[in-house]
Order: sequence, then structure tokens, then C-alpha cells
Amino acid sequence: MNKRDTKITIVRAKLEDAELLAYLGRKTFYDSQYNCAPDDDVSYFLDMTYSKKKFTTALQDTHNIYHLVYYNNEIAGFSNIVCNCANPHVTEQKITKLDRLYLLEEFQGKKIGNTLFDFNLNLSKEAGDKGVWLVVWDGNYKAIDFYEKRGFNEVGKYDFVISKTHTNSIPTMYLKY
Repeated sequence: MNKRDTKITIVRAKLEDAELLAYLGRKTFYDSQYNCAPDDDVSYFLDMTYSKKKFTTALQDTHNIYHLVYYNNEIAGFSNIVCNCANPHVTEQKITKLDRLYLLEEFQGKKIGNTLFDFNLNLSKEAGDKGVWLVVWDGNYKAIDFYEKRGFNEVGKYDFVISKTHTNSIPTMYLKY
């Protein structure tokens, strides 16, 4: 199969996708950020954050806009945005939080992240928002590079709670349209 034959498909996630989202969340978070804290703390975070029950609740919240992305009909990752979500480090009002844009390792480098990012950016603009913000792990150099190339700048720090005993201070990044 050559590049012209590849197909990226983005679909809105449904309640029945909660288990798939939990799997994708656990796998992608662990693969990119397993060294962010001691193993017990990371395991605690994964158990508390990436469960079918958590995603079922999140999918029922109308503020969350989850999408699944497929590459040649194989699941490649997912995203979540929250429109009109303020950030204390950004003075602009009516901005979008890019809560998650996660790709499985084997699908990175295939322009899927760009396509999914642009898709979410368009949703944000259609909602009338004026920019997008996110938080990204200090050690996730691929992600930081991706966002910086897209025009994001660091605007502050965010205390990311991993467990009851471990917190990391990570950058908050912002892109104004």
C-alpha cells in the first residue's frame, strides 16, 4: 500500500466506546509518560484515570467532545476537547481546552496527529472560540515539539497530580487564532 492509498477517518466517540477509550488512554499515557513518576504512582494514576467507568461518565458530559481516529480502518488514537474552557494563565475569553490528543506509538509519524489536531482546531473555531490551550508533560519531547511547531507557546505551569503523594509541575501551552 502506498501513501496515496492511506485513509484517516475521524468519528465521534459513543458511550459504547468507553472501554476502547480506556484502553487507548492507558496504553498511550504509559508509553509516552511511564517515567514521569515511580511505578506505583503511575499505576495508581492509570487505574484512577483510565477506566471504562471514568470514560462512560466523561462521554455523558456534553462539554466533552471525544473523537476516535482510524488509520486504514485500524484504531490509531483519540482526542477530547472542551470548548469555552477558561485557563488562569490565559487572559483571552472563550477558548478551547485540548484535553487529549493521543496516538498509539505505531501510528506516530504518519501525519495522523496533524489531521486530528486540525480537525479539533476547526471544531473549536466553529464553536466561536479564539484559541486553544493544553498541558503537556515536560519529558514528552515529541508532543512539545509538535505543539511548538503548530505555534503554541508556554504561558504557565500546571500541577499535574499523579497520585496522593506525587505531583509534577508541567507546562501550560496556548495558541491564539
